[in-house]
Amino acid sequence: MKQSVCFLLLVLLTTKSVAQPSDAQIKKDMTNAGTISVKFTSSTGTRAFNTDTKNYEYSRGVEIKRKSEYPGVNVIVKGSAVYQYTGVGKYSYWKFRVLSNEYEGIPNPKEKEILSFIEKDMQTFYGDYYYGRITEVLEPPKLAADPNWYWHSPKSVSFRMVVKHKIKSSVNTLNVDLTEQLYEVRLYRDDMKGEWKNFFSQFVQSPEGTKVISSETLTREKIEKLSTLKDRAAADAKKAVIAAGGNLKIPDDGSFEDLVMFIHKLLRDGTPEQVRAVMIQVLAPNVGDVDGVINRMIDHAFKHDLKYKDVFCVKPPINKGLSNESNVFFLGNMPNTNTVFSGSEVSEGYVEGKPITKWKIYRADVNMRFDDDAVKYFNSFSDKKKLCPND
Repeated sequence: MKQSVCFLLLVLLTTKSVAQPSDAQIKKDMTNAGTISVKFTSSTGTRAFNTDTKNYEYSRGVEIKRKSEYPGVNVIVKGSAVYQYTGVGKYSYWKFRVLSNEYEGIPNPKEKEILSFIEKDMQTFYGDYYYGRITEVLEPPKLAADPNWYWHSPKSVSFRMVVKHKIKSSVNTLNVDLTEQLYEVRLYRDDMKGEWKNFFSQFVQSPEGTKVISSETLTREKIEKLSTLKDRAAADAKKAVIAAGGNLKIPDDGSFEDLVMFIHKLLRDGTPEQVRAVMIQVLAPNVGDVDGVINRMIDHAFKHDLKYKDVFCVKPPINKGLSNESNVFFLGNMPNTNTVFSGSEVSEGYVEGKPITKWKIYRADVNMRFDDDAVKYFNSFSDKKKLCPND
């Protein structure tokens, strides 16, 4: 035991007496062609045992300013100069551990330029989660008092913006908070002098990131009915889709078969825009992947060598055994082709206490064939009218 204590004391004395690289030596080791300045970020260095190299090393925080490959632009490299112990009180320079690179000498983008770019995609700016919780923007994005500009490279810069908005609280679920929120934004471009190509944005999560100015407590029903930025954007997008389809009068006061045959005619003689405009209105609320359902219909009907109008007649044969008031199953003019629609009546509110219902579609399957044999079958008819004798 006494021997171990003596050995430990010897090690401590040896460690304390070891010389460390001088400031002048470190600056010399950190300087090469293109170096503008070297300064220390810590008053002293640290000496520690590296378990990987099985040796002591000495590190000192350093900030190096040097010329970059871009004319007039400097890069500021922060990190640690690391030395390994070589024995007899000596150290040898080993490597530089980089913590960060920051560029200077690049003009920061103007606020007007930033706004015109991010306003093209406000969902990306707010993020999907908060886009679905913000109910009202009182003061749109603007540069923060201290933007905290940081050039990661001449092609990418980050900074802070501030927005004042009302948002459904994630903590108190019945509250709507009026907040002043900081956002960290990062822009990207392909060329140092080129236009911005894309961006990334996120809530600043630190305590100073969110300033709650006031809160309003509502009932659960009112909270759930409050529309958000995401809700209003979806409604605007739906209006645009409907407008692109033109002035179409959907038969919504007849039978389910009336509605199906209207869609059938559009698949034969209409346009993809018209089909999309109608389907976005008649799909049932419980249909999950609305875009997926519509895209598959449009793909099968319009985007292959065999089109819907080639395979399905004006008056298609209806499979009576598989069809009823809420299901329509009709056949194509070649084997293994069919179209299936299923629906239900959905409440659209009341008039004088009487429920108003409309047919909505929850299944829409257009089953076409695009294989070589199907094309050969179709082309084998010299008179295509023979494919649809009832038309």
